[in-house]
Amino acid sequence: MGVSPWIIIFLLIVLVQVFVASADTNAQDTSGLKGIAGSWDSAPSNWAGNDPCGDKWIGIICTGNRVTSIRLSSFGLSGTLSGDIQSLSELQYLDLSYNKNLRGPLPSTIGTLSKLQNLILVGCGFTGEIPKEIGQLSNLIFLSLNSNKFTGSIPPSLGGLSKLYWFDLADNQLTGGLPVSNATSPGLDNLTSTKHFHFGINQLSGSIPSQIFNSNMKLIHLLLDNNEFSGSIPSTLGLLNTLEVLRFDNNAQLTGPVPTNLNNLTKLAEFHLANSNLTGPLPDLTGMSSLSFVDMSNNSFSASDAPSWITTLPSSLTSLRLRGNRLNGTLNIADFSSQLQLVDLRDNAITALTVGTQYKKTLMLSGNPYCNQVNDDVHCKATGQSNPALPPYKTTSNCPALPPTCLSTQQLSPNCICSVPYRGTLFFRSPGFSDLGNSSYFIQLEGTMKTKFLSLSLPVDSIAIHDPFVDANNNLEMSLEVYPSGKDQFSEQDISGIGFILSNQTYKPPSNFGPYYFLGQTYSFANGALQTSKSNTNHIPLIVGASVGGAAVIAALLALTICIARRKRSPKQTEDRSQSYVSWDIKSTSTSTAPQVRGARMFSFDELKKVTNNFSEANDIGTGGYGKVYRGTLPTGQLVAWLLKVQTLIVSHGGAIENFVQGNLGYLDPEYYMTQQLTDRSDVYSFGVLLLEVITARKPLERGRYVVREVKEAVDRRKDMYGLHELLDPALGASSALAGLEPYVDLALRCVEESGADRPSMGEAVAEIERIAKVAGAGGAAAAESAASDSMSYAASRTPHHPYGGGGGDSASEYSGGGLPSMRVEPK
Repeated sequence: MGVSPWIIIFLLIVLVQVFVASADTNAQDTSGLKGIAGSWDSAPSNWAGNDPCGDKWIGIICTGNRVTSIRLSSFGLSGTLSGDIQSLSELQYLDLSYNKNLRGPLPSTIGTLSKLQNLILVGCGFTGEIPKEIGQLSNLIFLSLNSNKFTGSIPPSLGGLSKLYWFDLADNQLTGGLPVSNATSPGLDNLTSTKHFHFGINQLSGSIPSQIFNSNMKLIHLLLDNNEFSGSIPSTLGLLNTLEVLRFDNNAQLTGPVPTNLNNLTKLAEFHLANSNLTGPLPDLTGMSSLSFVDMSNNSFSASDAPSWITTLPSSLTSLRLRGNRLNGTLNIADFSSQLQLVDLRDNAITALTVGTQYKKTLMLSGNPYCNQVNDDVHCKATGQSNPALPPYKTTSNCPALPPTCLSTQQLSPNCICSVPYRGTLFFRSPGFSDLGNSSYFIQLEGTMKTKFLSLSLPVDSIAIHDPFVDANNNLEMSLEVYPSGKDQFSEQDISGIGFILSNQTYKPPSNFGPYYFLGQTYSFANGALQTSKSNTNHIPLIVGASVGGAAVIAALLALTICIARRKRSPKQTEDRSQSYVSWDIKSTSTSTAPQVRGARMFSFDELKKVTNNFSEANDIGTGGYGKVYRGTLPTGQLVAWLLKVQTLIVSHGGAIENFVQGNLGYLDPEYYMTQQLTDRSDVYSFGVLLLEVITARKPLERGRYVVREVKEAVDRRKDMYGLHELLDPALGASSALAGLEPYVDLALRCVEESGADRPSMGEAVAEIERIAKVAGAGGAAAAESAASDSMSYAASRTPHHPYGGGGGDSASEYSGGGLPSMRVEPK
């Protein structure tokens, strides 16, 4: 099979990545990490030496020589979190989740990490009070301290976290009330950009202050269940017109009538008021058109007839629970929606029943006078579950009658492969369905989760879910197992990535599952070791570099090398070159050999001047969107070309250092606009733009359209060729079998992530190019699958985006899971 046309164009591209030889990790960061590790009984296997960034310590992500992310979920860490954390002044992400033996109080010095955006400590054993100093983290977007043993009250200072999106303190031992602002102190009412208040399963008490809710808030999840609140529900609740999930259930001292303006919450989907002591009339839910789940069971509402508004509820409603509410009279269910899976009216005073032929789902009436008047009515025997006779769901196995025998530490995956799965428990706090016998819900959950892992290049073979049930806190629990692909055990880096995707809420479940959290088990790694290699530091500057005050200054030039012809050169000359470059005989008739990108060839500025005759006009072979392209002849006779533009010139003016950036702004790293600093990942961004330019035949900025935005908005990984038919260069042809197109687009989009920390290094991008070239050369689906399975190991260490978001947001402060705050997202 011949090589696809686009890949021929692509293989003409080669990078000249140039920067000063990388320095060791910042000494303060190294000292801080060693101090942190010193407070643990054991640390990840390769935490040794003095260069965490260069040696690629497991769970550590760096930008330049500074540590910006720690991700060590499910590593079995034991000990305390040292105050040395304050040394990591550039830290943006801290995830130590699912290490249940991490104990003791959080150090107050954590409040000095001014750049921290995500603080994730789910399912650990931390104790003591939540440090009030966390309120000083002005850039904090994601705060998840749930499932620990924190005590004391919620610090009022947390009300100063103006950028906070996700706020989860559930499942602790917190006491006291909900703090609100006053003349001298902030409060939770100040968190107008926060969309998630998850405070359930604590010991919070006192009245719910009316001041805590206001029309400026953007809350979508308000979870105050399983606490000790007293008094009435404030009428200001009706001001939260963005609310989608509301839980006040299991607050036995909550009294008084439900506010009559509850009908204003037209976006509310899940509504929980069960097991409280609410009084007054049963709330009228007329007009609440988005409801899918309602539970107002076991309150003290006034005796009344079965409400007529039940028949007017929206067709999206699947579960209605009104048990134990003194409802009487005749119940008419002839007009119930066919989508309503479960109606629970047990323990009321209903005396008569009118049943139509349309409703065929579960109706529970036991404990009503009606059931004393009839014999063997199926509705009087129903239990609390839909389809109670069905066994709990379990992922279907594809094993034959005689499956293989696994080692004692292994387990058969759904695809009948022996391996060691990553295990844990999923908790869904407000599912919008009650029929646990409907396997389609769980099959969809497995499929979407596997798709997310694979989209981030994690080696996942299959997902298994089993034994879902509703626990005492009205959460839907189920066991989860994630099986590795292509190997019998996950690596430490794999677990770091999988754990972070779940703890950071990067994975978004189907909407009817509602908000969730995950508690992972400690993973037993093979021999406790993962081999890593030092990053290559053999790079030299191409343009101009200067060193001021002993600090290494990085200068970068992104260049194109277009191979015009391949001429003879001795094997010895090739062997002697420590830095190679792509070469390809375009006259060759072979279709099976693809050029190999063995590393970027570095040229000094003097060499470029010499081989291009001082950049003479005679060697000017054209101008692209990125600048002029010059032809040159190497001493070997090799004819090559350089694209000369976008110079990062660092010039000394009276001791000051100034950056001058020249070139097409369409290639410029978005982070430069905020920081006025260019890094090695800025070159990666420019390269990603170039990759998109190659397959679309469009300039980066053309008639007011930005090629990066155009591709991001058009890409749909569920469709053939990612749905990019309208954007692709017509010269590539209309064939749907463009070998390697999908991984090529994936690479380009990873390179143009808004945050530099989310992009691959140039070395990793080159490695991916080699893999794509092999796929195109082989031309087979098997090769493509193989390349996809081991593609871009960096993806397991990047910072994925937040799940409750997908575009069209309304605030620059919305959470993007690790990108720039300007990344707009929408919840659920």
